[in-house]
Amino acid sequence: MPHSVDATEWRGRTIVDPDGDPIGRLEDVYIDAETGLPEWGLVSVGLFRLKRTFVPLTDAHADHDEVQVPFDRSRVRRAPGSEPDGELSRADEAKLYRHYGLDYGEPAGARLQRYVVQAR
Repeated sequence: MPHSVDATEWRGRTIVDPDGDPIGRLEDVYIDAETGLPEWGLVSVGLFRLKRTFVPLTDAHADHDEVQVPFDRSRVRRAPGSEPDGELSRADEAKLYRHYGLDYGEPAGARLQRYVVQAR
Protein backbone atom coordinates (compact mmCIF):
# COMPACT_ATOMS: atom_id res chain seq x y z
CA MET A 1 0.00 0.00 0.00
CA PRO A 2 1.34 3.44 -0.86
CA HIS A 3 2.06 6.02 1.83
CA SER A 4 -0.29 8.99 2.18
CA VAL A 5 2.21 11.49 0.82
CA ASP A 6 3.01 9.33 -2.20
CA ALA A 7 -0.63 8.74 -3.06
CA THR A 8 -1.66 12.38 -2.76
CA GLU A 9 1.07 13.26 -5.24
CA TRP A 10 -0.68 10.96 -7.72
CA ARG A 11 -3.61 13.34 -8.13
CA GLY A 12 -4.09 14.26 -11.78
CA ARG A 13 -2.28 11.17 -13.08
CA THR A 14 -3.81 8.61 -15.40
CA ILE A 15 -5.02 5.40 -13.76
CA VAL A 16 -4.23 2.31 -15.86
CA ASP A 17 -5.17 -1.35 -15.53
CA PRO A 18 -2.70 -4.28 -15.38
CA ASP A 19 -2.46 -4.29 -19.20
CA GLY A 20 -1.64 -0.58 -19.28
CA ASP A 21 -5.05 0.39 -20.66
CA PRO A 22 -6.13 3.83 -19.42
CA ILE A 23 -9.08 3.90 -17.04
CA GLY A 24 -9.36 7.58 -16.14
CA ARG A 25 -7.79 10.40 -14.16
CA LEU A 26 -7.21 10.30 -10.40
CA GLU A 27 -9.17 13.22 -8.96
CA ASP A 28 -8.88 12.62 -5.21
CA VAL A 29 -7.38 10.24 -2.68
CA TYR A 30 -9.46 9.03 0.25
CA ILE A 31 -7.55 8.32 3.45
CA ASP A 32 -8.72 5.94 6.17
CA ALA A 33 -9.39 8.21 9.14
CA GLU A 34 -8.26 5.52 11.57
CA THR A 35 -5.04 4.31 9.93
CA GLY A 36 -4.05 7.41 7.98
CA LEU A 37 -3.35 5.27 4.91
CA PRO A 38 -4.70 5.93 1.41
CA GLU A 39 -7.45 3.47 0.65
CA TRP A 40 -9.51 4.69 -2.30
CA GLY A 41 -8.95 6.80 -5.37
CA LEU A 42 -11.75 8.82 -6.96
CA VAL A 43 -11.34 8.40 -10.70
CA SER A 44 -13.07 10.36 -13.46
CA VAL A 45 -13.89 7.98 -16.32
CA GLY A 46 -15.60 8.02 -19.68
CA LEU A 47 -15.13 9.96 -22.87
CA PHE A 48 -15.68 13.34 -21.24
CA ARG A 49 -14.69 12.17 -17.74
CA LEU A 50 -18.11 13.02 -16.38
CA LYS A 51 -18.58 9.83 -14.37
CA ARG A 52 -16.66 9.37 -11.14
CA THR A 53 -15.99 6.04 -9.54
CA PHE A 54 -13.81 4.65 -6.75
CA VAL A 55 -10.91 2.23 -7.10
CA PRO A 56 -8.90 0.65 -4.27
CA LEU A 57 -5.36 1.97 -4.00
CA THR A 58 -4.14 -1.19 -2.27
CA ASP A 59 -1.37 -2.63 -4.43
CA ALA A 60 -1.39 0.43 -6.71
CA HIS A 61 1.95 1.78 -7.82
CA ALA A 62 3.13 4.80 -9.75
CA ASP A 63 5.22 4.64 -12.88
CA HIS A 64 6.06 8.04 -14.39
CA ASP A 65 2.75 9.85 -15.05
CA GLU A 66 0.57 6.79 -14.53
CA VAL A 67 -0.74 4.84 -11.57
CA GLN A 68 -1.36 1.17 -12.18
CA VAL A 69 -4.07 -0.63 -10.23
CA PRO A 70 -4.61 -4.42 -10.18
CA PHE A 71 -8.16 -4.18 -11.58
CA ASP A 72 -9.19 -4.22 -15.22
CA ARG A 73 -10.73 -1.20 -16.85
CA SER A 74 -14.23 -2.66 -17.18
CA ARG A 75 -14.42 -3.60 -13.50
CA VAL A 76 -13.47 -0.09 -12.40
CA ARG A 77 -15.99 1.49 -14.76
CA ARG A 78 -18.76 -0.85 -13.48
CA ALA A 79 -18.11 -0.02 -9.82
CA PRO A 80 -21.25 0.85 -7.85
CA GLY A 81 -21.98 4.53 -7.60
CA SER A 82 -21.15 6.44 -4.45
CA GLU A 83 -21.49 10.14 -3.90
CA PRO A 84 -17.99 11.67 -3.90
CA ASP A 85 -18.73 14.14 -1.11
CA GLY A 86 -15.53 13.87 0.88
CA GLU A 87 -16.47 10.78 2.86
CA LEU A 88 -17.45 7.20 2.13
CA SER A 89 -20.06 5.70 4.39
CA ARG A 90 -19.50 2.21 5.73
CA ALA A 91 -22.31 0.93 3.52
CA ASP A 92 -20.79 2.45 0.37
CA GLU A 93 -17.35 1.18 1.31
CA ALA A 94 -18.73 -2.35 1.89
CA LYS A 95 -20.41 -2.29 -1.56
CA LEU A 96 -17.15 -1.26 -3.18
CA TYR A 97 -15.18 -3.96 -1.38
CA ARG A 98 -17.67 -6.59 -2.59
CA HIS A 99 -17.52 -5.27 -6.15
CA TYR A 100 -13.73 -5.56 -6.23
CA GLY A 101 -13.77 -8.99 -4.55
CA LEU A 102 -11.91 -7.78 -1.47
CA ASP A 103 -12.50 -8.69 2.18
CA TYR A 104 -14.21 -5.97 4.18
CA GLY A 105 -13.34 -5.82 7.85
CA GLU A 106 -15.36 -2.99 9.29
CA PRO A 107 -13.09 -1.01 11.62
CA ALA A 108 -14.67 0.33 14.79
CA GLY A 109 -15.79 3.89 14.25
CA ALA A 110 -13.69 4.47 11.14
CA ARG A 111 -14.88 6.45 8.16
CA LEU A 112 -12.86 7.32 5.13
CA GLN A 113 -12.18 10.96 4.50
CA ARG A 114 -10.84 12.73 1.48
CA TYR A 115 -7.30 13.92 1.89
CA VAL A 116 -7.05 17.54 0.84
CA VAL A 117 -3.64 18.78 -0.23
CA GLN A 118 -2.91 22.29 1.02
CA ALA A 119 -1.99 24.80 -1.69
CA ARG A 120 1.47 26.26 -1.33
